[in-house]
Amino acid sequence: MRPLLLILTLAPALCALSACGAPPAQSDSASASGPDMPPDHQSPSLPPIIPAPITPAPITPAPITPAPIAPPASDDPAAHDCNKPLSTAFIGLPESPRNRAALDAAVGHHPVRWVHPGDAITMDYQPGRLNVILDETGRIVATRCG
Repeated sequence: MRPLLLILTLAPALCALSACGAPPAQSDSASASGPDMPPDHQSPSLPPIIPAPITPAPITPAPITPAPIAPPASDDPAAHDCNKPLSTAFIGLPESPRNRAALDAAVGHHPVRWVHPGDAITMDYQPGRLNVILDETGRIVATRCG
């Protein structure tokens, strides 16, 4: 049973080799020239095809620039909607629990938003809201309605 299995396994390979009928290739340079060419002339060869590297274009998102919202002028009656004139006395003071409580009491029931450098804030304008702008050291540098 084993010899039959060996013959059936090798039969396709043996048939392929015997069907060729061509003599085995020689490894010297004369075989590359062919029978009709002189031995000093070699068959032309093409340069290898090397694919060019593909580099994707960098994706740069468009910068997002929010439209500035101009606060009303100080002589505008809308500036008094957030009691801004009462908050100007706090400019230059540091942010502290005591100063926060005093400023909240000065402006009354109006909402107060404390804005630190780099804080993300909404761009909606609410005339009754007081924005307290702080610098890097935590000092109040400006107050604005909105």
